[in-house]
Amino acid sequence: MSNRHEKSVDQIISAEEPSGGVVPTGKRTPLQWVIRVLTIVFSAYMFYATIFGPYKTTIVHRALFLIVMSFIYFSVGKPLKFGKKNHFPVLAKIIDWLFIAISIFCLGYIVLEYRAILNLSSANQLSALQIAIAALTVILVLEMARRTSITFFVLALLGVLYTLFGNHLPGALGHAGMSFKRLVYLTSYTEEGVFGLGLSVASTYLFMFILFGACLQGTGAANVLMNFCNGLVGRYDGGAAKTSVIGSALMGTVSGSSISNVVTTGSITIPMMKKLGFKPHVAAAVEVTASEGGQIMPPIMGAAAFIMAEMTGIAYKTIALAAVIPAFLYYINAFFIVHFEAKKSGILGLPKEELPNWKKELLSGWHLIAPIGVLFYLLMGKSYTTMFSGFVCIVLIIISAMLRKGTRISIRKILDIFEQGVRDVAGVVAILAGLGLVTQAVTITGLGARITTILVDAAHGSVVGVVLIALVATLILGCGMTTPIAYSLVAIFVAPALVQVGFPLLAAHMFLFYFAIKSGSTPPVAVVAAVAAGIAGADFWKTAIKGTVFGLASYLVAFGYLINPALLLVGDPWFIALSFIAAFFGVVAMAGCVQGWMFTGCSAVERALLFAGALCLLLPEIVTDVIGFALIVFVAVYSYMKKKKNAPAV
Repeated sequence: MSNRHEKSVDQIISAEEPSGGVVPTGKRTPLQWVIRVLTIVFSAYMFYATIFGPYKTTIVHRALFLIVMSFIYFSVGKPLKFGKKNHFPVLAKIIDWLFIAISIFCLGYIVLEYRAILNLSSANQLSALQIAIAALTVILVLEMARRTSITFFVLALLGVLYTLFGNHLPGALGHAGMSFKRLVYLTSYTEEGVFGLGLSVASTYLFMFILFGACLQGTGAANVLMNFCNGLVGRYDGGAAKTSVIGSALMGTVSGSSISNVVTTGSITIPMMKKLGFKPHVAAAVEVTASEGGQIMPPIMGAAAFIMAEMTGIAYKTIALAAVIPAFLYYINAFFIVHFEAKKSGILGLPKEELPNWKKELLSGWHLIAPIGVLFYLLMGKSYTTMFSGFVCIVLIIISAMLRKGTRISIRKILDIFEQGVRDVAGVVAILAGLGLVTQAVTITGLGARITTILVDAAHGSVVGVVLIALVATLILGCGMTTPIAYSLVAIFVAPALVQVGFPLLAAHMFLFYFAIKSGSTPPVAVVAAVAAGIAGADFWKTAIKGTVFGLASYLVAFGYLINPALLLVGDPWFIALSFIAAFFGVVAMAGCVQGWMFTGCSAVERALLFAGALCLLLPEIVTDVIGFALIVFVAVYSYMKKKKNAPAV
């Protein structure tokens, strides 16, 4: 492995995952006490804003939000370092506090002088002080982006430079130009830039759901889910791997991060898989495949899904419902990938004495996981807003934990949970705040429409060509960036081209969302694979390649719902049901093709027939369904007969 992938898990997570730090367990410093009080007071304010609306105006609410998040991020999040050994720690700390002072001064001005800002009718009315404050706000956001992702920082900086100097570019990339005054006005005093898309999502949906996830972790609900899964399927062939699949699916309902899912479930399941006989890189690849699917598991699908709702205008409820069948098919594929892997390798389940009793786990912990069901009901059944639904379930999980002596938590533990939740939000906001700089550059210069034309022309108007360009662009842009940013970029640049060539808006965005998720395990960067490999003590490249191979079958699902919206619950109920059944058998067949196994080992011809059958079943035609089903049944029967023929006589 390269040095980059020989780092510890903590180093990889620290380097790649946005962080607002962790709650200290020992004696607190004065700064840590300030953050403690700040996170609790701010949580109370966010609950107030959820019920009664934001303080003063939207821009004031988002400015307050960014003040708190930037204070946490610069004080205890990712520190500034000069070189790998941090040669000037004192200077680095001074710069950290300088940025904190800038955030308080600049954003505080917006909060206190919001009436003067609202009365501005044009950039020409800006005073010298207001121009300086606006420019410093842009620098603040760029520095937060730089510390989180160099790739995204470069894109955000290019967005600013393009807006200012794009008029000097030739051809389709050129635009009319913009003055510095107008740029800083739009960026810092309107909802076009810094206070636009990214902060809109972070200060509404994202805060509540990250806090809800922290509550489920802190109250022990996550452990209940894992023990339940282990007790349920751990006894079967490759049991620990199946626990990984089901556990990651359930954890995915409350965690929108592939990396946190890997760390939470993988720290338990990867050692168990290795103990049963799975090779380290295979165990890590199983966990990568299982954990990435968590981001398409309703009801909490992570920041990218909230961004999708904001960018498309499609209700989050609709997006979450549309993800139900794709998520189910994803995990069916993952389950059979694991099953066939265990059968090929002769790996049995866990010993009975090591298995928890799933019934006892459910009886003792049902009250902790019940709020997940309530969240489904509030969002899908009653159509409450996402913020209010999240707020209700946060309160409910805390109350539920207090109902039984065995799960009761102290007031200090509750405060720890809330503090950790706000810290986690700060880490995400560090990069989402810069998203407005990119979206603004695309919208106010008209670049988005021109890029769409360029992409369609590059594909010569071919639907297949545009889809392939979209796929490659998503995987490339996803290298080294979190799913929300990777998705946001392709949603801005690529989604309009997919829509222009005829794909439905929801299907186009779900397709890009899916591959933005999978970019986390696709070489050469493969951040999620790096974390899993670190836990397993496995070779990074073997893990990344194996994880990509394991995901091949699920790639078909994404193409399936792009060409067949019935898989997104769009259309006639009967056709939706038929499409789901066909796709179910299709992903099982594709898993068999990838693994070269059904009831016994498959030849190259059998694998080719399984692949053809899977393709046919994912096409929205009755004739192709019949052909695909016939091919798969033929291979399955033939494989079963081979197994019977080769079975030793008893």
